[in-house]
Amino acid sequence: NRGISMELLPCPFCGGQASMGYCSESYKSFAVICDKCGSEGPDVPIDTVKERESGRHKAADLWNIRTTNKLTGE
Repeated sequence: NRGISMELLPCPFCGGQASMGYCSESYKSFAVICDKCGSEGPDVPIDTVKERESGRHKAADLWNIRTTNKLTGE
């Protein structure tokens, strides 16, 4: 199920737009996926329906982590 509204940074590899996606056929995990190049963030497993919202937020948080290049400061 893509298209869950959540603020996501552009793909760190290609700059494309990203969206939330289910990672498994059984819908037991979430990850952010780049719509342009298909790069995926880490899987965030969920065990219960109650964990869905927190799972989506954790997947978004993990996707939005960026590192700084210590040589260029970018």
